Amino acid sequence: MKNTILFVLFTLMVCAANAQTLIVYGVSGNVEDVTAGNPKPIKLRDVLLHSTKLRIPENGYVVLFDKENTKSITLEQTGTATIKSMISGNSGSIKELTTEFVSFLWKQITNGGQVRVRNSSDVAAVTRDLKIAIIDANDDLIVCGTENQYSSFLRKKYDKSVAKMKDKYKESVAAMREKYNTFRDSIFQNYANFVREPWKKAELSPAEIKPEDEKIEPIVIEEKSRGPIIPDFDKKDKMTKAVISILPLPMPLPIPELVVPVKENHDVTQYRSFILYGTEMKVRWSEDCAFQLKNLKEKTIADVITQLFSSKYDNLLYDCLQLRSNYHLSDWAYYLMLRELSASFCGKNTNEATLLHAMLFSRSGYGLRLAKAKDRLLLLVSTQFHLYGYSYLTIDGSHYYQLDGDDDIVDFCEAKFPIEQEMSLIMTDSPRFLNDTSELRAIDSPAYSQYKAQVSVNKNLIDFYSTYPTSYFNNNFMTRWAMYANAEMQPEVREQLYPQLRAMIKGKSQQEGAESILNWIQTAFKYEYDKDVWGHDRAFFAEESLFYPSCDCEDRSILFTRLVRDLLGLKCILVHYPGHLASGVCFTEKVEGDYIDVEDNRYTICDPTFIIVDGNHNIIGGAHVGESMFDNSDATVIVLE
Repeated sequence: MKNTILFVLFTLMVCAANAQTLIVYGVSGNVEDVTAGNPKPIKLRDVLLHSTKLRIPENGYVVLFDKENTKSITLEQTGTATIKSMISGNSGSIKELTTEFVSFLWKQITNGGQVRVRNSSDVAAVTRDLKIAIIDANDDLIVCGTENQYSSFLRKKYDKSVAKMKDKYKESVAAMREKYNTFRDSIFQNYANFVREPWKKAELSPAEIKPEDEKIEPIVIEEKSRGPIIPDFDKKDKMTKAVISILPLPMPLPIPELVVPVKENHDVTQYRSFILYGTEMKVRWSEDCAFQLKNLKEKTIADVITQLFSSKYDNLLYDCLQLRSNYHLSDWAYYLMLRELSASFCGKNTNEATLLHAMLFSRSGYGLRLAKAKDRLLLLVSTQFHLYGYSYLTIDGSHYYQLDGDDDIVDFCEAKFPIEQEMSLIMTDSPRFLNDTSELRAIDSPAYSQYKAQVSVNKNLIDFYSTYPTSYFNNNFMTRWAMYANAEMQPEVREQLYPQLRAMIKGKSQQEGAESILNWIQTAFKYEYDKDVWGHDRAFFAEESLFYPSCDCEDRSILFTRLVRDLLGLKCILVHYPGHLASGVCFTEKVEGDYIDVEDNRYTICDPTFIIVDGNHNIIGGAHVGESMFDNSDATVIVLE
């Protein structure tokens, strides 16, 4: 009888345990109740029993609330089983709950106020009052509890979430890298395949000779024959009504787009230096970057090009692009930098140097074609300008110039990249080469003792300017001076010279200030013909006129218009008469004198080469603003920036 009673009591206890209710207050993934055979998704606030059979998917779990025992039960076992077996099989995590938290949680559940499901990527977001821990953006779950009770649970879920995100990131990076490499390989392989094709023979067009201006003496007038500023204003005014030819100038081109984006490898730290116009420059170059071009057969060249396209040269290109930016290099300066780098690393005048130069320049986005003559590899560069003194090959309407050689007949390769930009010769800013300061030069006027200045310039920059190719744009040789006149003066020179000139024009009107600068240039600079000094026509950048002992009319006009724009803020033009170059200034104050009307703007003539002498031909002054000795009906106007 006693045994029977014990058995009944045990059975009742088991039934009571199985009937014990568990409330769902956390769920992740598609957890289902499969007790009745028909799967039913588990939702927040569902009431379950220990006998309830659950199906938990991979990475899913369910959090149950046992009010009677003040416990929290977390089930994460993947598969199908009853809640009781999941707990007894050590697959469930049971935590004791505080009385305070049981009361709060029960109130939330019974009032239908279970905290709403939210998404968040911040697993550490926990409120101080309610201790609401947001688990995972992919879990759609909020778990309530104190920070101490759930720290290990949160950390486990956090680690699992982070691992999942890392895996996805790695997969994404691998996919992008594969896509990039496929794109890179296709671009470079197509280029190399074109190089393997037989090259075409062609005859280069002969170099265009720079036209020589008439050898006109400086405009000189004796003081005794000098009349009023404008002897016959009506006659002068009529000349301004003639048709003036205004020459369009090229716009600065943007920095070329790279053929393939270059990736920097921070692990490579071996550098090598080279010198460009007195300036030490460094790029990453290791011993295994060296290569040899055994012959000029198409296959051999293509094989070496394929080698140069490998990722081990990416840091070299990356550093070259950084140098271009850091030193304010124009397209022409960048071309010379790559040439010097290649010669330094591969040997001067070697085919290896030419090929490295070509690949770096073309991968930087510039248009070029490879060619060969006899046993030399050549580089033909595309530019929108017409260059004097260089032979060229016309391909698809564009001129490709041979900048390092004088060959007449070449074999050229038609290989090109899908992105190419012509090299520009516009130089709006001067390169920032190491400052090798010249001796201080005193530029004093013998006619005006108050007009004097001292200045030194960067000899490295002067050396660079001497390489600048004379060119013209839009089939009009008149545009050749604009590139010089529109170039900014180096900051170090401006810092020296401009305070002295500002003191010279301080307190003066626009006309008086411009005339002070004009008279200084007219009388303080020695005039010489380019042909006598250089053997050919050569224009100066502004700094060159400050450096060399003599200059001519075009150099003076370039310097004058640069100073007026910088110091007075007035618009300027270059005015070309047959054999002579003068300038004009657009004053915003009323100024009398000879002028030219350009697009409803009145530009008063200012001639930096017009001087006044005494009977012994000693310079005693310069022409005033508005004085001209030429007929404006013959003028061609270049509007400057």
